[in-house]
Amino acid sequence: MAKSNSKALKLIDSKSYGYFSALYRSFYSSNLYVDVGMRWKGLGLIYLLFIVFVFSIPIQFIKLQQFSRFYDHQVEAFKLIPTVYIQEGIVRFNQPMPYEVKDRDGNVRVIVDTTGAIKQIDEVKYPFLTVLLTKDSLIYKLPLANILGSRGERSKMLEEKLTPDMTQVFNGQEWIDESRLNLIKLVSMALIPISIFSFYWGLSLVLLLSYSIVGSIIAWMFFDYKMPYKQSNRVMMVAATPLALFFFMVLTTGIKIPFAILWMVGILTFYFCFGVLSLKRASRKVAIR
Repeated sequence: MAKSNSKALKLIDSKSYGYFSALYRSFYSSNLYVDVGMRWKGLGLIYLLFIVFVFSIPIQFIKLQQFSRFYDHQVEAFKLIPTVYIQEGIVRFNQPMPYEVKDRDGNVRVIVDTTGAIKQIDEVKYPFLTVLLTKDSLIYKLPLANILGSRGERSKMLEEKLTPDMTQVFNGQEWIDESRLNLIKLVSMALIPISIFSFYWGLSLVLLLSYSIVGSIIAWMFFDYKMPYKQSNRVMMVAATPLALFFFMVLTTGIKIPFAILWMVGILTFYFCFGVLSLKRASRKVAIR
């Protein structure tokens, strides 16, 4: 008898809904919020990790595609560099200066200038310029991954000085192979999903853990329901599911919504209050029984 009673207690105490069902039930199910508040354990941090991972997949995929296209477009400019001679660290190129190389669209992508007239890449005058070869240096833009959701891509300006011991024929394709730019691309693409996930999970974690304190106060002041901090956290993490869907949809599509922050706070507060009411009703039913 004792064993059967303990098994029954374990079944009553075990959670009824898992993470996958919480993804859609969090929009409408009061039973889910009761289950989360009374039967789930801990602070709900693993669930937060789960929803950020699931909802951030589209933006990860888009960012990988954008970066790959942007990187290939930038690296393509190096292949346009004409063959030049470097003698004791000085570029020798027998053409009128500045020598401009354009891509198929007519944009200047490469400039060779040994006269000193152009010393830096002017992004206003030459917005598509990627490589500048001067008398004694190679200046170029290295593509960087952009993980924060803005549409524009970023690049870092680098400069390599030609040393006096350098005497060689300079070729763009050979320089790409020696610089291992393809390896840099692969490493960057491997880090993009990790960076996106880590950034948004960390940001969500800090904000929701803080807002859970406010949630406990809201439950006590407006609903006359005392919520321990852990319970408030769990309910807050599940209530953040509709918010996470809204946020990542806006981030992925790039749609500009007026007062988006107010909308997000409103969505989170609404579903948290829905969870509090569900728990209060459930506790009353238990008390009546």
